[in-house]
Amino acid sequence: YSATGEAVGPAKASGLASTAVGSSAQAEGQFATALGTAAFAQGEQSTASGFLSQASGAGAVANGAQAFADGELSTAVGYGTAAYSAGSTAIGGGASAAGEGSVAIGNYAETGFGLFGIEAVNATAIGSGSWVLADNGTALGANAWALGTNSVALGAGSTADRDNTVSVGDVGTERQITNVAAGTEATDAVNKGQLDAVSDSVSDASHYFKANGLKDGSDDAQALGDNATASGSGAFAGAQGASAYGSGATATGQQSTATGYGAVASGQNSAAYGAGAQAAGPGSVAVGGVAVDEDGNPLITNGGVPVDTGATTAAIGGTAVGASAQAGGFAASSFGVGAYASGSQATAVGAVANAIGDLSTAVGTQSAATGTSSVAIGESAQATGEESVAVGGSTFFGLIPAQATGTGASAFGTGAWATADYATALGWNSYADGISSTAVGESAIAGAANSVALGAGSYADRDNTVSVGDVGAERQITNVAAGTASTDAVNKSQLDAVSDSVGDASHYFKANGLKDGSDDAQALGDNATASGSGAFAGAAGASAYGSGATATGQQSTATGYGAVASGQNSAAYGAGAQAAGPGSVAVGGNAVDANGDALISDGNGNPIDTGATTAAVGGTAVGASSQAGGFAATSVGVGAYASGNQSTALGAVANATGAYSTAVGTSTTASGAGSVAVGGPGNLEGVGQIFTGATGENAAAFGGGAQATADNATALGAIAGAEGVGSTAVGYFAYAPGVNATALGTNSWASGASSVAVGDFSTATGSRSVAIGADATSSAANSVALGTNSVANRANTVSVGTAGSARQIANVAAGTQGTDAVNVNQLNALSDSTSAAQHYVAATGAGDGSDDASATGAFATATGAASSATGDMSTAQGAFATASRESATAIGASANAGAAGATAIGDSARALAANSVALGSGSLATRANTVSVGSAGNNRQITNVAAGTQTNDAVNLGQLNSALSGAFAGSSNAAGNAVAMALGGGATMGANGLVGPSYRVQGAAYSSVGDAVGALDGAIGSLNSRVGSLESKSGSGGTGIPGGTPPRGGGTIAAAAVTTAAATPEVAAAVAAPVAGGAPTAAAALPITAAAIDGGNAPITNVAAGVAPTDAANVSQVDQALTTAKSYADQGDATTLNSAKAYTDQKFGDVVSGGAFDEYKRTVDRRFSNLNDRLNKVGAMGAAMSQMAFSTQGVNGDNRLGVGVGGYKGQGALSVGYSRSISSNASLTFGAAVSGGESSGGVGVGVGW
Repeated sequence: YSATGEAVGPAKASGLASTAVGSSAQAEGQFATALGTAAFAQGEQSTASGFLSQASGAGAVANGAQAFADGELSTAVGYGTAAYSAGSTAIGGGASAAGEGSVAIGNYAETGFGLFGIEAVNATAIGSGSWVLADNGTALGANAWALGTNSVALGAGSTADRDNTVSVGDVGTERQITNVAAGTEATDAVNKGQLDAVSDSVSDASHYFKANGLKDGSDDAQALGDNATASGSGAFAGAQGASAYGSGATATGQQSTATGYGAVASGQNSAAYGAGAQAAGPGSVAVGGVAVDEDGNPLITNGGVPVDTGATTAAIGGTAVGASAQAGGFAASSFGVGAYASGSQATAVGAVANAIGDLSTAVGTQSAATGTSSVAIGESAQATGEESVAVGGSTFFGLIPAQATGTGASAFGTGAWATADYATALGWNSYADGISSTAVGESAIAGAANSVALGAGSYADRDNTVSVGDVGAERQITNVAAGTASTDAVNKSQLDAVSDSVGDASHYFKANGLKDGSDDAQALGDNATASGSGAFAGAAGASAYGSGATATGQQSTATGYGAVASGQNSAAYGAGAQAAGPGSVAVGGNAVDANGDALISDGNGNPIDTGATTAAVGGTAVGASSQAGGFAATSVGVGAYASGNQSTALGAVANATGAYSTAVGTSTTASGAGSVAVGGPGNLEGVGQIFTGATGENAAAFGGGAQATADNATALGAIAGAEGVGSTAVGYFAYAPGVNATALGTNSWASGASSVAVGDFSTATGSRSVAIGADATSSAANSVALGTNSVANRANTVSVGTAGSARQIANVAAGTQGTDAVNVNQLNALSDSTSAAQHYVAATGAGDGSDDASATGAFATATGAASSATGDMSTAQGAFATASRESATAIGASANAGAAGATAIGDSARALAANSVALGSGSLATRANTVSVGSAGNNRQITNVAAGTQTNDAVNLGQLNSALSGAFAGSSNAAGNAVAMALGGGATMGANGLVGPSYRVQGAAYSSVGDAVGALDGAIGSLNSRVGSLESKSGSGGTGIPGGTPPRGGGTIAAAAVTTAAATPEVAAAVAAPVAGGAPTAAAALPITAAAIDGGNAPITNVAAGVAPTDAANVSQVDQALTTAKSYADQGDATTLNSAKAYTDQKFGDVVSGGAFDEYKRTVDRRFSNLNDRLNKVGAMGAAMSQMAFSTQGVNGDNRLGVGVGGYKGQGALSVGYSRSISSNASLTFGAAVSGGESSGGVGVGVGW
């Protein structure tokens, strides 16, 4: 029944100006529309189409079996879809959109978690099984998950679980990002070329990288907003969170996304996908490129002007899906190539469908709903009047479409016209031209105000009249009850009674027939009524009107020639109409052509010569030869066929054969269970007409010729094809044959399993691959191609360009995980740190990888072109330097340390024996435990050698000359004087012989040179022990930890803790970089101080003859001197020497008390005291350095400053150290200590891997 709206069938339209069509359909909201069994349109201006569909929110649209649109201005399209929140959109079987402004496209795509009330605001999920759980998230690709706020998951199976991140894979299924142009902004991604350039900078190789384009900077990608992303030549992302992908793509709205060549997203939270797509309205979505023909010319025109733009949305919340589709009105939706929705909250579905009026709905190819709250369903259907409804296709070669031009007018049937206000035309080519007129039946015409034309060919041309025929084709009105009021119609019995009363004659009234009683009307049931020749009402309350009409079901009604109503409470209206199911309704006669031949044929080509037919419980069939065979099925339109349980078929020859299926449009077919097919025929050149069909279970097809042939498949757009299970195809000729594949855009192709193709001629053939952008191609498994003409042909990669046409990836946050992309900031930080290190470490080479340094030994270090450290704990520094044995050290170009513990320092120096040392260019050490400063024919002097004091010390030339001077004197007195001078301690040579010396050492007196020297040796040995102890505590060559062993593989320590405190600046500067693990090593492997060289009892070889007093003497010179001295001694004056000895023995006591020896003692004591003070200061500096090093342990940060204070035996010291982490694998340190007049310092570089 109808309260304040229009209802067809056992439906309820209780809202103001609402419309309900289908069994148990309800339209409660004002201007609401409910189409299909149990469809429920509750919200104001809402639309629900399909079995159990529900549109609860104001302006909501639910299209498909069990589709649910709860939010204001929400849209749910497809079986089981749900749009929970305001402005949300869900497209595809089982898709769910929870969150204001969120979009879910694809089989079981989801934003938020609607069942538990969890929303994801402005989220976008595209692809089968894709899921966005957090606000502003985006997931593109089958099973892609975006779980973090503002996160983006790109590619099948990708997971973005951290805020403000972009993920192109998942743990264990990472992808490469290929064809990445060089980053230029601080947050840009960098490519391997840039990283290699930084590496090359260490070897003095520098290259610039630029993406392909004009190369003049005029078309650089720009990402000016916070967290913005721009990728492609001339791409521009100018607002916070904006993303622009593709050459010339522009995203200027906050959180907007533009993907495709020239795509523009200017509205806040808007999204534009496809070449030339434009999304100007806040929260709007535009998907599709420019619709073109095979020659590339625009396929769509507007007012005769070619439309050369992609999908366009101009107002808030608009949705445009399809090549050149436009959604210009507030919250308007357009689906299909050239679909146009300019009215506020208007909906246009189908190729070139036009929804121009506010709150209007146009479904079908070239359908048009221009009036406010108007509805046009069917190919070329026109609803121009305010609140008008036109359902049906066109006839006479498309020249006469169904039209409802008057306010509140309704036209149902192919070619039906309702041109006056509130007029109703029902039937093929029916025409209602008078105000509030009604025309029911094929070619029925109601041309006068409030007139009614009932039956095929009936004509009502007078106001306020009811016509059941036409001149020459009159009909009887049978089964008319006796009139009681003055304006009631009278039946023949009343007329006969009047006639009988006049003529006192009594006759019974019977309709014309054989008049032999064989075809008398029969009313056998209680309260039954039968009128007409052969009419039969055989059940209680049954009514049969018309010749041969039969009503056998209780309370059934059959009206029309041969009409049959056999089901309880059934109704059959029209010649040959049949209502067999309980509660079913059949309206319409047999569809015939101008010659009276059957117009409709069944699937086997057999003509259908029956009227409208309903066979099951609750079925509704409206239209000539329409059939509703399934339980609660609804068919509206000539030849419409709904055989599936609770199926709905709207339009001429529409077929809904699957359970819960919905077919809307001429010759559309919905054969899969729960399937939806909306649209008229589509024309494919070379093939001809292709009719819209949804043959898979829960499949959905929208647009002329759209085909969804697999289970859970969705096809939107003219000739779109979704053939893979769970696939989605959106756009003109979009094709998705792959399982769970998604194709969006004109001629897009997604054949790989779970693949995604977005953009004009985009192609995704690889399994789980993604191609976004015009002509983008992803052919490898798990590959992603982003941007126009991008090619991804390697598995598990992301490409944003192709060979010779690379792009930048802008607005990339700093990577924190091992598989994250790094941006230019991170690259620059590494470059800066490397540049800083180059002040202390630098090397050059070919720069092409042919002469890389190699450190293959455990804890080995190699620095320099082609340097090689193959021995464990070995060190090679310098071009072509080689350290091939354990603990070997080679420093200098081509230096070679080829034995265990060997050290070679200098160009081409070679230390080839164990523990040998080769010092200087070309030096050669071939004997174990020796030091060589040259080679055969290449001897060197050792200069500036201090006088030796120990038995194994080297002597200088001065010492040698001094020893020889006495030996070569001219007389024995000269020799004696030389001896006395050498003895010191007051010793003299006089007339009585040698006056003996007197020595005091450490407070004790000694008259023998041997005893005094022995005492001195003991004191010096004690001092050496103390010095050695202090050196081990002060960190000389160690870690600064008392008694500790240099750690291996540990962290960075301050440089002051790894530098010998007492080393000269020359030696400290020669300290090499730490070996692996942080343990430092001395460059020369010899303890060298300002006073001595400790050779560790090893010989120094290849020493040239000394010439200066401070030069070292070699063995040859010493042997020569000793031989000469020995010869002279043998030939000298033995008597003089004997006298000297005797005199010494006699006079030694006198000498001991002499002042000269006491002064010498005081001098020595003073020197030892000063030495003790210096040693104590060194100890204090060592303690201060250790404390400084300890103070920085456990401190995190790239920059660390340590201060230490130390004391040792009354002396104090202060140390300061600074450490800079260049990267996670490199550090640079400085340190210094001061105590009184003593100071020390050092610099260190640490590298780890």
